[in-house]
Amino acid sequence: MSGSIGFSVKYSVEDCPPKGKGVVARQFIPKGALVWNGDVPGAVECFTEQEIRDRIATMDAKDAGYLLNHIYCYQGQCMECDGDAKLVNHSADPTTAGMEILGKEGTTPLRINPDGTTEPFDVIPLNANFARRDIQEGEELTDDYSFYENPEWYVNLCKQYNVEHAGLVAELYK
Repeated sequence: MSGSIGFSVKYSVEDCPPKGKGVVARQFIPKGALVWNGDVPGAVECFTEQEIRDRIATMDAKDAGYLLNHIYCYQGQCMECDGDAKLVNHSADPTTAGMEILGKEGTTPLRINPDGTTEPFDVIPLNANFARRDIQEGEELTDDYSFYENPEWYVNLCKQYNVEHAGLVAELYK
């Protein structure tokens, strides 16, 4: 698995029409299991608005659009997932979610051990996605983009480079 930074499950990157590339489970994932851990070193890079603007200034329009299409804003920060996590697509009924959603749904976060057994976490990762329900092998791993923030500067940059920001994707694909 190249690009697997932060993933704790087996997966593959596949064509997921009409969305483009997506991340597909290559094992059964029980409800509550950790799917991706953004707290793992190298899994996520955080940037300020100015740092994003500075990066874009050095890119051609295509690369700038790709970057803007694969970052998200959360808790006042702009984050870029490294590796294949940036290919997790939106769904209004996602297969994965962070603790904010899992807690509301009453789901206990679980760690999958190397032998396939599960157990509750002692310390729950903060920037992580867990299975909202049992996920079967071959199902796409998805997230709900409506949860992310869409500051005006980010929305305007996305418009400038003709890409759909996370909030727009969530609105268009309910």
